[in-house]
Amino acid sequence: LQLKAKQTIRMTDLVSEKQFAKYYVNASRKTGVTGTIMLQTLESRLDNVLYRAGFAITRRQARQIVNHAHVLVNGKKVDIPSYLLKAGDVVTVRETSKEFIKNVIASIDLALSYAWLTVDRDELKITFDRIPAREELDPEFKEQLVIEYYSK
Repeated sequence: LQLKAKQTIRMTDLVSEKQFAKYYVNASRKTGVTGTIMLQTLESRLDNVLYRAGFAITRRQARQIVNHAHVLVNGKKVDIPSYLLKAGDVVTVRETSKEFIKNVIASIDLALSYAWLTVDRDELKITFDRIPAREELDPEFKEQLVIEYYSK
């Protein structure tokens, strides 16, 4: 049960086993609820923010968009999908990539909006306002089982 809970979160966010273990270790070192901190860390990854903002159809596409250097974070090129955003970071699309991203956005019917993201679809700009609270994250994830799995 614990392994299944861990694999569900890991596969949803497309994170390798080694990366996921690092996220757990980092979360366990911080003060606060370890499971919540780990989920918040996963939610603040650059590829996940692009996916949540509706700039990619799938998380795999979001990873590819980042890998191919289509985005800028605070005006600097970032091509690492696991880049962790901090509160106040601004993600924009490079001038040469705007047409491509507009085509992707046109094919997505995004009804969801997230309180921790400010998305400007016309300017192709995402502002990561804050780290999301646990109540705003996926209720399906059972992070307590993941903590039990790693604490063995």
